[in-house]
Amino acid sequence: MIGMEKRQNAAKCLLSSRRYLREGNYEAARRMAEKSKRFLPTSEADDLLSQISAKEQAGDSGPRKTPSAPRPSSERKRPAVEKEERTYTVEQERIVRMVRTTRDYYKLLKVEKTATKEEVTKAFRKLAVRCHPDKNSHPGAEDAFKKLNTIKGILTDDQKRKTYDRFGEEGVSMGLGGGGGGMGRSQAFTEEDLFRMFFEGPRGRRTHRQHTRRRAQHAHPNMQSQYLQLLQFAPLLILFIFSLLSGPEARKSPYSLTQSQDYPISRKTIAGTPYYVSYKFDARYGRDARALYDVEARADEEHLQELHNACHRERKERKAAISRAQSEKGLSSEERARWLDKAYHLSTESCMNAEALVDARA
Repeated sequence: MIGMEKRQNAAKCLLSSRRYLREGNYEAARRMAEKSKRFLPTSEADDLLSQISAKEQAGDSGPRKTPSAPRPSSERKRPAVEKEERTYTVEQERIVRMVRTTRDYYKLLKVEKTATKEEVTKAFRKLAVRCHPDKNSHPGAEDAFKKLNTIKGILTDDQKRKTYDRFGEEGVSMGLGGGGGGMGRSQAFTEEDLFRMFFEGPRGRRTHRQHTRRRAQHAHPNMQSQYLQLLQFAPLLILFIFSLLSGPEARKSPYSLTQSQDYPISRKTIAGTPYYVSYKFDARYGRDARALYDVEARADEEHLQELHNACHRERKERKAAISRAQSEKGLSSEERARWLDKAYHLSTESCMNAEALVDARA
């Protein structure tokens, strides 16, 4: 158990040392590399110390600053959208990334789904002040602040909030679940009506009620109940039609964590997460630093979630193995000791990789 902890601590120190070396902080890089050797002497630590010495002798400059223009993915640290250099803290970056990637509005504002408008407004103000461009110098702060204002507008509007609670973010953006005069309230829709509304424009919508009234005058009374039964399926039908109109390309992710025929090209994020893209990726994101930053942030988040899930499974398996070794009957003292030693040394590599990724993103 002690040997495993030493290896883990040595690995963490090496990761920190490499990060400091990339930033140009040679003193901190040397300190962490030497600390790694104290935990567990390795050839990797010796090689790293040699690299640090070579850098110091070459007289390289100190810590890097945020670039004022986008660089290739292998050199870029953080994208900047302003000509003048602006520095920002790790906490400011974390807040912006959280706002821009979280799709659950209630979770983002840390309020219950039953929260009142006053509670939503209070939570919005508390978070918005941390994302305001005047208070937060991160290049994505403005977009994060705009998103927060949009969220507040949705959660403080009764109709929009109902739409969000039912259909989520996509439902709000498509304008589903409209007001009292909208679709799906008290009138049934046939395929002819839906076709007219989507392809004949406003004129088709104006004539919808006239057609409905004429059909109702000649319909059998039982048909009315059938219309009411079909009415509940109207929102699902509308979502299906919109999904057909948008096509698969609109929903296709710009990256994948696994290589495939659609994503053949390998890349890595700043934090070292491997991901794969299509041949058209550079044409879309090669000159858009902010968009590329968002893609890589999403890839890091998805990879980190996968590592957390795998870590949970590994720890659960090790705990179960330890429990079996302790409770197994008929074992001698030496056999039980071997079982316990084997259980304690079960690999939790995903946990180490998750910690390393968090450290690399810090």
